[in-house]
Amino acid sequence: MNGLKYSPKMQTFLYSMLSGILTAYAFLEGRAWFLCFFSLIPLFLVFLQNNKVELKKLQPIAIFSYSLFYYGLVLYWLYHLSSAMPFDGTTPVFLLSLAILIIVLQNGFGLYISLLSFRHLRTGTAWDIVIIACLYILAEWLQEFLGIVAFPWARLSLSVTPWPLFIQSASVFGGLFISFLLILINGGFAFGIVKASNHYFGIFHIATERYSWEKELMNLTAYIFIGVILVGNLLFGAIRGNKSFDDENSEAIEVLLVQGNHPGINKWQTSTVQILADYIDLTEDNVTENTRLVFWPESAVPIYIEEAYEEQKQLMTLSEKHNISIVLGTFNRKEVEGEYICYNAMYVVTKDGISKNPYYKQKLVPFGEYLPFSKIFSRISPDVTFMLMEELSQTPGTETFPVETEYGDVGGIICYESIFPNISRESVKNGAQLLAVLSNDSWFGDSAALYQHHSQSILRAVENGRYVVRASNTGLTSIINEKGEVIKRVDALIGTTLRGEVKFYNHKTIYTRIGDVIVIPGIGLIFAAIIKRRFYRR
Repeated sequence: MNGLKYSPKMQTFLYSMLSGILTAYAFLEGRAWFLCFFSLIPLFLVFLQNNKVELKKLQPIAIFSYSLFYYGLVLYWLYHLSSAMPFDGTTPVFLLSLAILIIVLQNGFGLYISLLSFRHLRTGTAWDIVIIACLYILAEWLQEFLGIVAFPWARLSLSVTPWPLFIQSASVFGGLFISFLLILINGGFAFGIVKASNHYFGIFHIATERYSWEKELMNLTAYIFIGVILVGNLLFGAIRGNKSFDDENSEAIEVLLVQGNHPGINKWQTSTVQILADYIDLTEDNVTENTRLVFWPESAVPIYIEEAYEEQKQLMTLSEKHNISIVLGTFNRKEVEGEYICYNAMYVVTKDGISKNPYYKQKLVPFGEYLPFSKIFSRISPDVTFMLMEELSQTPGTETFPVETEYGDVGGIICYESIFPNISRESVKNGAQLLAVLSNDSWFGDSAALYQHHSQSILRAVENGRYVVRASNTGLTSIINEKGEVIKRVDALIGTTLRGEVKFYNHKTIYTRIGDVIVIPGIGLIFAAIIKRRFYRR
C-alpha cells in the first residue's frame, strides 16, 4: 500500500480501526448517523489497493481491527448489565468482557469467512464494490442464525434509521438491502478517491493490471449500476413515503402505552402489589373515553398470571371500567412431569378474563433468562450452577402467532426478539395486523443501547408495513408508523404514558412474503469462488 509511511500491516490496522470507530459512532445514539455514508471508506482502501497475495496477509488484520473497534464500541453498553448479575466483585466485569469478546470474534470471523472469497473474485474494477457488498450482507445475515451466540444487534442498516426516506426499500428486500446500499455508497467513494488520487497525486492505486479500455468500461457499467440502484432507492422512498396503505379495516384507534419506570434490580425488590398498583394508577389517570387498547411492557407485573387470581380480578375490573383491552407482558408456568416450565409471555386481558392462547417469547437472552451449557457448568461448579438455574429458568416458546383482540390481531415481539427480523416477519405472515414490542430495557440505564434497541423497531415497522407500538419499562416508549416514522415518543427513565393512534393493516410487504432473498447473490459468489479456486487454479 502507498500513502503513509507505515508498514502495510500497521497501515491496514489503522485504516480498519478508523472505519470501525467512525461506523460505531454513527450508530451509538443516532446523533452522527450521516457518518455511515463515509465511515467504511478506509476499510475499502485496504481491499481495493492490495492484490490477491497481499490481501491474503492483510485481510485477517483488517477484519479483526474493524470488528474489534466497531462491535466493541457499539456493545460497550453491556457493562451496564453488571448490576443485574448474581455475582460480586470483578466477576461481572470479567464475564461481560468475555461476552463482548465472543461477539466481536464471532462477528469478525463471519465477516472474514464471507469476505475470504473476495480474493478469488476480484476484478480490479468498480464491480469489486458490488462483490464486497454482497459478501458483507451475507455475513450480517448469518449473525441471526448462530444459536445461543446469535446477536444481529449492530447491522449497518440500523445506523440510518433516522432517515425514513432512505430505508423504505427495506419493505422489499429487508434491512440487509439497506446495509447493501450503504456499502455501495462507501465503496463508490473509496474507488473514486483511489482512482483520482492515483491519477493526480500517485498516493493510492487499484490492485489491478495495467490500464485497458475493457476495465474502464467495466468501471463505467458498475457505476451506472450503483447509481441506478441508489437513485431508484430514493425515488422508491419518496413514493412509498407519500403512499397511503389504508383499507376498509384501517380505522385509527386510540392506544395508551404505559412506561412504569421500575429500574433494574429495584423492580424485583418491589412488591408485585405495588408494581401493579403503579401501572393501574398510570392507566386510570391517562385513559380517555376513546382509548381502546392499553399496552404494558415486558414483565410489567412479575407474576405467574394464570395462578394470580386476585391480580386477574383487578385487571378485569380495570378493563371493564374503561372499556379497554390490556396487552401486557408477564409470566406463566406449566407443570410437566412434576417440574414447572416457565415462560416469558404476552397476554391480553379483557373484562371477560385473560387470553387462552398467550404468546411465549421464543428468543431468550443467554445467561439472562436461561443458562446454556448447564450440564457442562454443573460439572465444573454444581452449587453455582444450581443457583443460576433457579434464577435463569425460562423456556422458549415454539410458535409464532398473533394474539387476538377485539380490534385486530397483535403480533408479540418481546424485548430481545426485536433484533431478529424473522420473528416479526413470521408474525405478520401469520396474520399480525399490528406489532407490539414489549420490552424491559431498564438494565441498559441511560446508555446508547436504549437508542440502538429502539432503532430495531423502526426497521421492523418498514420491513413489514406495520405500525409498531413499543412499550418499555423505562423507555424508550414510542409509536412508529408503517413507514418507520416515529409518530410519538416519550423520554426514558420516567414513569409516564404515551397516548396516540394506530392502524391495523392487512397488506403484506414483498419482504414479508419473500424474506432475505437478497443474500442469494452472496451465496452464489462464494460457490463461484470455490469453483474458481478448485478448477481454475494456476
